[in-house]
Amino acid sequence: MKPVPLSNERYRRLCEQYGQPQLGWHTLREIPEEQITFAVHIAVMNARVVMVRHRSRDTWELPGGRREPGELIRDTALRELTEECGACDPRIDCLGVYSVTLGPEHSYGLLCHSRFTEMVGPDPELEIAEAHAFGLLPEAWTYPEIQGALLKHFHSLSPASSFPESLLSKLPDIGMSD
Repeated sequence: MKPVPLSNERYRRLCEQYGQPQLGWHTLREIPEEQITFAVHIAVMNARVVMVRHRSRDTWELPGGRREPGELIRDTALRELTEECGACDPRIDCLGVYSVTLGPEHSYGLLCHSRFTEMVGPDPELEIAEAHAFGLLPEAWTYPEIQGALLKHFHSLSPASSFPESLLSKLPDIGMSD
């Protein structure tokens, strides 16, 4: 199956047609880099989860985005975090690759854990309107099933260094297959 990035509109349409997305977890060595089409961050600033809001939406999402032609996926991760949050001197760890299958659509994303103590906000010339460090997660998410699963999976990988347990109670109940 050829990887296809899911746009917000296409994602909603496919969820209506096929139900919840199926998510899978892969090591960095299992999936060829050229098949990984985007990078997403579990971004933590001062023990708060950082999320961003796209200019055309009123929902929040984890920072990240699509890989540009010829770009290494780790470079995508740094570029997207810088563009969307303005993270100052971030420490980025690549945790693995996740897959999203929704009907006929299938894509791979790099999941990163990013930590920083300061951000200057999104690049005003680009698509993100604002970045915010949340002590309590917001109600409205752009991709709630996917983002909730990524946050829960991250917590299972590194509970000692992750965000507070109280945030987990607000996450959608969806699992990831191995």
